[in-house]
Amino acid sequence: MGEGSKVPERGQMRNDPIIVQIYGGVCVETPAKIGAVARSLADLHGRGHRVVVIVSAMGTTTD
Repeated sequence: MGEGSKVPERGQMRNDPIIVQIYGGVCVETPAKIGAVARSLADLHGRGHRVVVIVSAMGTTTD
């Protein structure tokens, strides 16, 4: 957690939302594109955001 962040007590909601991003297909079809996605996610995390990432089929693979 970031500096100054406080863990909420049981039953309380956090006020910092989780960013959920889904990538698949042409967004992750080459190492360069995977690197671009990784840099974007690292930037979000580095700015203190909580991030969840889902990666589905890469390129044209769907099985």
